[in-house]
Amino acid sequence: MSFGNVLSILIEERGVTQKELAEACSTSPSAISGYVLNTREPDFDMLRKIAEYFHVSTDYLLEYENASVKSDDEVVRNIVKTMSPGQRSLWIKQGKQLQDYDIRAMEDADNTDH
Repeated sequence: MSFGNVLSILIEERGVTQKELAEACSTSPSAISGYVLNTREPDFDMLRKIAEYFHVSTDYLLEYENASVKSDDEVVRNIVKTMSPGQRSLWIKQGKQLQDYDIRAMEDADNTDH
């Protein structure tokens, strides 16, 4: 599977838009679209930002992850497929809240380092 396919799956599963991802990674929506369509490749810094945003490793994005991690990811996918629309909506909302919390925590840590 290509990087664009992996990214597309993450965007869909996490319920975010390409625009939201672009804003979080300080890039343009057209750049994210290019990655998804496999017409562009991210540089290392962008790859790292995308991995941090989705809380996955860069190896996962590039499909170098070991089989046990992939099987864990498949388990999560199967669980999500069995959720009712209300459960999935709540799961996505909680995921976004955790992301927001992580971002604030990282920003707070950056501000105290200076």
